[in-house]
Amino acid sequence: MTKIERHAVALALFLLLVISPQPVPSDIAEPDSRLPFPPAEESLAREDLAAWLAEGATTDLRVVSPGDLSAALGSTPRRFSLFAEPSPASLAAQRDVLCKLPYGRMMAKTAERNRVDGLLLAAVVEAESGFIPNAVSPSGAEGLMQILPSTGADYGASNLLDPSINLDAGCRYLGGLLERFGHRPELAVAAYNAGPEVVLRFGGVPPYRETRDFVKRVLTRYAEHKRKVASRSLALVARGPAVQRGSAGEGRSERGR
Repeated sequence: MTKIERHAVALALFLLLVISPQPVPSDIAEPDSRLPFPPAEESLAREDLAAWLAEGATTDLRVVSPGDLSAALGSTPRRFSLFAEPSPASLAAQRDVLCKLPYGRMMAKTAERNRVDGLLLAAVVEAESGFIPNAVSPSGAEGLMQILPSTGADYGASNLLDPSINLDAGCRYLGGLLERFGHRPELAVAAYNAGPEVVLRFGGVPPYRETRDFVKRVLTRYAEHKRKVASRSLALVARGPAVQRGSAGEGRSERGR
């Protein structure tokens, strides 16, 4: 085959590939935002969230670093359980950290009863009300966890200014959001602020400044609580099992008894 013939054959093959009809799918399904992210997308989503949190968009917040976010999210058990993941030292350390906060013992007991991470619960309470039990927002949200009366009614809670009632209803609601969003704290917290349907519609933390600032505050405090628990846990392990069993009763909160 001559050089001219080879060029002619190559050109013919090229034209054949260009003009050949490509298969078109008969039905393009819309992605279901309720499905969990594939592993690769979830990793990218968390990297993006870490970068966003580390940017420090507001100057009055101490923001969490990518490393803090990894520690807060990566080591979180998929379901908090008294009878599974936490070691005795870790559970005692968590109680100690919580008992140093206002309503700490109440939050610890409520979280354990409803199988929700008490550290996350405390972070939400602090971001919502600053531990003020009679706080009422302009929109009518009440109490420690700033619960709307309509939401409280769903959980049989009428007196939302009662700290124990408010914490129980809010903890159960937060636990339901964690279940719904695959135990991903950033999505559950965003849903707590903006509503679950909004998070589903955007497929992640919605681009609302109020919601993003709220998620940032909660995850920052959550990461700080977890660092304290890790440090306290190491100290308890070093001191021995007897100290671990008794340490949970050492801490006291003036308003959490």
